[in-house]
Amino acid sequence: MAAYTSISGTFGKLSVQVGLRGEYTRTSGLSITLDELNERNYFKLFPTAFLQYKIDEHNELLLNYAYRIERPEYNRLNPAKRYASPYNIYVGNPALQPSFVQNIELGYSYNKRYHVRASYTLKHDLFTNINIQDNETKIYFGTQANLGLSRSTSLQLSADFTPAAWWDINVLAEGYWQQEKSPYLSSSYDFNIIS
Repeated sequence: MAAYTSISGTFGKLSVQVGLRGEYTRTSGLSITLDELNERNYFKLFPTAFLQYKIDEHNELLLNYAYRIERPEYNRLNPAKRYASPYNIYVGNPALQPSFVQNIELGYSYNKRYHVRASYTLKHDLFTNINIQDNETKIYFGTQANLGLSRSTSLQLSADFTPAAWWDINVLAEGYWQQEKSPYLSSSYDFNIIS
């Protein structure tokens, strides 16, 4: 069950829109083969905010913030075994939890054609596929798990050109840094990439 409200207004050169979504989640999943019942019962609030400031007719700034939820799909939760071979199995995880994502973005636009955007995204309880090998049975299986956090920062530059009435050109350049970090088994996992 969910309810959403938003409010917006313009105050001189500043346009504002804020929203709040409240979600009550109640789920129940019974696995007869595992003889296991997984129930969830929680209430969460998810705010959003959008601010746009027109410096003048050519220049504007914007700021966006959002807090949201990403729920795992059914196949990630389903504990039924799917065999690729007698030694390679995929098993869903009925105890998998949703991820919670916060995103903030700051942008600048000139003449609505040239744009610069910087963003930061943070995911808690990131869910992803993990692979496990059982050395005694020689069985290798994939499953899903919540693995700590993921964060990324990006900078994006874009421009739109119209050299002729029949020709539009959109140019985009982006750089980002991403990190995924989690305790895993008896160690920890820390992955970073810059692109």
